[in-house]
Amino acid sequence: MKSTIIKPGRREFLKYGAAGTAAAVAWFIGATEARAARKASKKEIKNDIDVANLALAAEHQAIFAYDLAVKSGLLSAAVKDVGVMFQQSHAGHLAALTGAIRNLGGAPVDALASYTFSDPLKTEEDVVKLAYRLEVEAAQAYLAAIPQLVDPDYVSTAAKILGDEVTHAVFLRGALKKPPAAGMNDLAG
Repeated sequence: MKSTIIKPGRREFLKYGAAGTAAAVAWFIGATEARAARKASKKEIKNDIDVANLALAAEHQAIFAYDLAVKSGLLSAAVKDVGVMFQQSHAGHLAALTGAIRNLGGAPVDALASYTFSDPLKTEEDVVKLAYRLEVEAAQAYLAAIPQLVDPDYVSTAAKILGDEVTHAVFLRGALKKPPAAGMNDLAG
């Protein structure tokens, strides 16, 4: 069976990711200005910690998923390289979220020993579809979380991560030969 995966290159990654990153930066600027004007209550800080821990749990899952994908033996060298790059990006998210949680006075959640995915992983395309689904879900979660946040430093962290998640999702969408998405609502389609 012929693969339907586009073999990614750095140029395609940058092309597909630029629009998502620009949108995240614009969102960040507006969200931060509104929150920086006042001090957060203890209840709001607890909410920020809870939301950050949910995001941290998703980053643990993403790192596990990319590790599974990279070790699956199903990936071509080029796709494996992208998987490693995205896994490293998620490790950076994990470090940033852990720092944000600690700075807010919270305790970061630990990774589970393993994660189960309902997606069958028999081909390279299956692995890329799983990665795409997880990246879209992560982008949607960060987009939903940012308006709930109060701490300006955490808003900044979440907005930067949102840009990465959108970049990953847009790149994987292109690798799966899906048409460009007009916005976040179309990204999951």
